[in-house]
Amino acid sequence: MAFVKAVKPKWPTLRAAVYAESGAGKTTLARSAKQPMVVIDADNRFTDQMRENDSVFFLSENPRDNLDIDTICALLAQNMPGSGVKTIVVDTATPIFETLMEEVEAEIDQIRQWNTKNPSSKKSEIGPHRTKATKMKRLRRALFGYDTDVLIIYHQHTHYTHTGKKEVARTISDIELARLNMSINMTLKVVTDEKTGRRGVLIERNRFGHEGITVWDDSPTKDWAGFWDKLQAEAYKGLTWDDMQKKASATPEKFASLDHALSWGFEQGVFTDVAHARNALIYIAQQNEFEIDSDPEDWSSYWIAEVERRIDEATQAVGPDKAKWPAYLKQRAAEKQKVARA
Repeated sequence: MAFVKAVKPKWPTLRAAVYAESGAGKTTLARSAKQPMVVIDADNRFTDQMRENDSVFFLSENPRDNLDIDTICALLAQNMPGSGVKTIVVDTATPIFETLMEEVEAEIDQIRQWNTKNPSSKKSEIGPHRTKATKMKRLRRALFGYDTDVLIIYHQHTHYTHTGKKEVARTISDIELARLNMSINMTLKVVTDEKTGRRGVLIERNRFGHEGITVWDDSPTKDWAGFWDKLQAEAYKGLTWDDMQKKASATPEKFASLDHALSWGFEQGVFTDVAHARNALIYIAQQNEFEIDSDPEDWSSYWIAEVERRIDEATQAVGPDKAKWPAYLKQRAAEKQKVARA
């Protein structure tokens, strides 16, 4: 096989999470990405939005394969090399996560039954959670292990409580979204202009470029034709590659969401995992009397100050080399557990 000459791209590789309410146009938007594409059709609805001339491959003929992480990883490893695929689409990630959580809950239930019958030799419930974390890490490596664009779709649901309060929730937990953020460059929300019905995409978070802007679908056919080039042109308008790298390494002034705050905190190297970062944020929230599910603009400064404090603490303890920080954090955690047991 001959070597291929490298060509510097105009923009960073498109690796994005796309979310919105059901029926907002997420699948149609994904279909307009670079082709040929391979689709992990976990919702079994992608064919409804296809056009006759689309170049789309499905992961497998068996719908169940789209829900099993081990199978997804194996099929991508087997078929991606040399395939010419330009985009991997997960439509949607929600049932994949739900299937994995069902497996975890079933394992925990078995452990609890064992512990009830065998009180003198109880098993830990941590194992299934570790298995889940390992599988999710494998899935991320499988999806992002190729020089392709990647779009991961999930849902947002709006409902009202018995008191009439409006609540908006996403179908993937903040912790899992935070872990996903470390592999993607953008978080995108499909929106609709209530007056005109025109659809667009809000760039909620952008690691390398502009964020907080909405790009509208102005294609004559209203089917997102040519939209991804337009979105990326707006996302990186006026920025050099040096500008993009500076944006990626800069401390945010505020966070787009809770998961954004958690992933940024973890990436600074001062937490053992995302769950550790979340627990720290909860503690800061209690100390400063705010809710972590409130508008991040209200508490971003508290979180940034706490992370920077931890960075200073780690630097003073073992130096600025971040490679030494995990061992330091592990030692600190062990010391705290020892004190708690005393």
